[in-house]
Amino acid sequence: MANKTIPQLPEQTGKTDDDLLVIVDSGETTTSKIKISTLLSGVGGSSPFIAADGTNNAVPDYYATSSIDSLSSESAIIGGTGNVMIGTHNESVIIGGNTNGFVNSSTNSTLIGGTTNIISTGTNNSIMGGNNNTIQNVNDSSIVGGWSNNISMSSSFISGQANIITGGARTCSGIVGSKNGNISGNFGFIGGGQNHIITESEGGILGGLACDVRGRWSVVAACDNSNVYGTFSLIGAGAAHNCTGSQSAIIGGQSNNNSHNFSVILGGNSQTTLQQNEVVVPKLRTTQYASLNFSGDTAAAAAGVQLGEFYHDNGVVRVRIT
Repeated sequence: MANKTIPQLPEQTGKTDDDLLVIVDSGETTTSKIKISTLLSGVGGSSPFIAADGTNNAVPDYYATSSIDSLSSESAIIGGTGNVMIGTHNESVIIGGNTNGFVNSSTNSTLIGGTTNIISTGTNNSIMGGNNNTIQNVNDSSIVGGWSNNISMSSSFISGQANIITGGARTCSGIVGSKNGNISGNFGFIGGGQNHIITESEGGILGGLACDVRGRWSVVAACDNSNVYGTFSLIGAGAAHNCTGSQSAIIGGQSNNNSHNFSVILGGNSQTTLQQNEVVVPKLRTTQYASLNFSGDTAAAAAGVQLGEFYHDNGVVRVRIT
């Protein structure tokens, strides 16, 4: 074959272990050859890719301030600066960011971007962005953005600012778009608002400010400074309410107090229940009074008024009892 320059050589698109590369050592007068398998033997496999010390670990775009402990396996730090894996962390990755870290032991977990975020001990956890967020001693939990959020309850989720989900073995709670929220019960949820607290299971708070749910299966929605301590109870709208009765509710108004079971307060200001199975209404008005005028129970019954239902007899309010 006539002499050719390198650009003139035919291009090979496949490779086998029989392929050879030419090696020219600086300062040597002879050339040598190397097999592809020999050339690649130090990349991947059972050896570190770039100064990571552990098995199958990698620190691409390596910075002297980023490091992976030798006890970790099949993990990586990609980009960023000051990111570390301290302890034993398997099949985990840090991508970008600054001063993020894994400590103690983690498996199948991810840190992406942000600053000073930490995952400590657990499986299948992730923090994406934000600042000073922490997940510790749990599994299957995530923090997305925000800052100073903390999860120590498995299968939980936070997006917001300075929120806490805690409870150790307890599971499955979430805080979305809230500030200074705190959940320590199973299956709790805070959506929006700030300074909310849930301490019992299956509780929820939606919007508002400084609400406290301590009753199981209870909810506060669109309220300020309102508390639910009864089981399976509800406060919807208004401010400064207290509901301590079980399976009870306060809807609207301000500063209402429901301390009885199976009772409801509808609107008003500073209304209070007096007994169980009670509905408290400050003022009751019907717009269909003209169609409810009957002369006695017989006429009311014939018109479809049910036992116990109100009607009037030329302006005199009556209750059908027969």
